[in-house]
This record gives sequence, C-alpha cells and structure tokens, in this order.
Amino acid sequence: MKTRRRKLIRRRVLVHIANRIAIHLTRSTPQPNHPEDPVLFPLLKLVLVSSSMIALGGASVLLGGASVAHAQDDTGNFIVGDIGAPPNTDSESVPGLRMHQPQYSGTGCPSGTASAILSPDGRTLSVLFDSYVAEAGNHVGTLRDAKGCQVNIPFSVPAGYTVQVVKMDYRGFTSLPSGSRSTFGAGFRFLEISGRETGARRVLRSNVMLGPKTENFTLTSLIPAASFSPCGQDFVLAAESHLNVQSNRTGEQAVSTVDSLDAVQTPVVYSLRWTRCEAGRTPGRVEPVRPVRPTPPTRPVRPTPPRFGR
Repeated sequence: MKTRRRKLIRRRVLVHIANRIAIHLTRSTPQPNHPEDPVLFPLLKLVLVSSSMIALGGASVLLGGASVAHAQDDTGNFIVGDIGAPPNTDSESVPGLRMHQPQYSGTGCPSGTASAILSPDGRTLSVLFDSYVAEAGNHVGTLRDAKGCQVNIPFSVPAGYTVQVVKMDYRGFTSLPSGSRSTFGAGFRFLEISGRETGARRVLRSNVMLGPKTENFTLTSLIPAASFSPCGQDFVLAAESHLNVQSNRTGEQAVSTVDSLDAVQTPVVYSLRWTRCEAGRTPGRVEPVRPVRPTPPTRPVRPTPPRFGR
C-alpha cells in the first residue's frame, strides 16, 4: 500500500513539473499564426509536455495527465518507421465523392506552399509541404523555433456513407547535434461544414527526437475504429500538426522538416476507409444509454367492506 502511494505521489509531482516546464516553453517558444485556435493549441501543449517529460525521464506519465488534452481525445505516441500497408483494402467505392479546396493556415504552410490530393479510389489523402521547416541555433539568432499548420479539407459525401482515418504517415528529415531535441505532434478531427463539432473524438499523436541524430524519419500511427465522419453528411477533415526544435547550450544548428527529400514518397499520407452506414447512426459512436426507470411496486388493493342492509 505504501509503495503504491509513493508511486502516485511521484506521478503527480512529475506531471506538475512537466506542466510548469510546458508553461515556460509556451511563453518562450514562437507561436503559430493562430495560437488561439482551439484545434491547434492543445496539440502544441501536448508536444511541449511530451518534450518536457522526456527531459525528466518520465515519458510513461505523458498521456496520463488530464491537463495535456481533453479526456475524450484519443492521444498516443507515433511509431517510428513504416509499419506496412494500411488496413483499408475493404474500403467501399463512393460514387459522387468530392474533395473541395482546402484551407491552410500557420507558419508551417504559408500561402502557396502546401497542397492536398485525393486518390481516384478515395483511399489515400496526400498532403505536400514546401516550407515546413523549423531551425534553431546561433546562426539564425534563436535557440528555439516552432512551426505549425492547420489544414481544413471539405468533403461532399452522398447519403449512406461514412469515413474513418485508419492510418497516419508523416515523413521528414532531422539534423540534431548532441544536447538538442525536436518534438512533433499531429492529429485530426471531423467537423461539420459549419465548423461545429460532430461528436467524433479528436486524434492526437506525438514524438520526441533527441540529438545527436541526422536522418530521414517516418512516423506512423494506426487509428482504432473510434472516430467516424457523420453518416451521409458533408464534413471537414481538420488536420493539425506542430513542429518544435530546440538547440543545445552552445547554439549549434538544429533543424527538422516535414517533407520528402527524395521527391518519391509523399510527406503526409492519411489512409481512409469508407463504409456504408445508416442515416442517423454513425459507426463507432457510442450513443448514451438512458437509464430505465424502475416500475413502482403495485399498491395492494384494499378489500371493500361488506354492506349490511338496514
């Protein structure tokens, strides 16, 4: 019992310290174009807390703190490396499916530097970046740099169909000297065309890279069947990401990018799985169960007293 109590106290202390470090980093780190954006800011905090927990050696506590993200969010870590083909070979063909012009905002995707492409079968959504680079060091006059990007992609969907993102792939390059680090976070959620919440869970993933390291990287995550678009309704896929780089004490160059240096592989790939659905019912969404009111016990019938003639 005492050991369990000590672990609980240690966990709380680590989360408190991580939150204090995250607050300090948030104040001293350059913010994206729209830091007040309710979609992007929780991801920024997730990335900063992830970085601070790694520094403390308590990464296992990272996603247990309620202060990192909302309790209903699906949070986790990226897997380093490609884990193979996405589980969407059974995706339905959707007649009349259309992807409209995406909207981009953030320092990681200035106007004209990003684009999105949907494959003809609707199974692969690719996003390309030309200027998603975070760089820090004495040569650029800052020891920290942060870039973020928000991509809102509208879809027109015929009645009877819904979609889920089953896999996310992010590719890039990082060059980090000893004592430096780079943190990356990405995720998505489904919104109505009006911008309102749909009730689907927001998905957030993060990763921390520590120097010394110079390499291309691939970050992957399989998404459980818990987040679907509204059945038979037009929607917006709101994809978010944030890249943070911190140099070492001597100010050596540290850089990370989200792109594909060989121009063969797409930097960002969202694998989609389309399924049929019934109107008013979205797969994977848990409908609230209304409590059944117990039937009150029947009252005993009082016997009618006999009447006696006068």
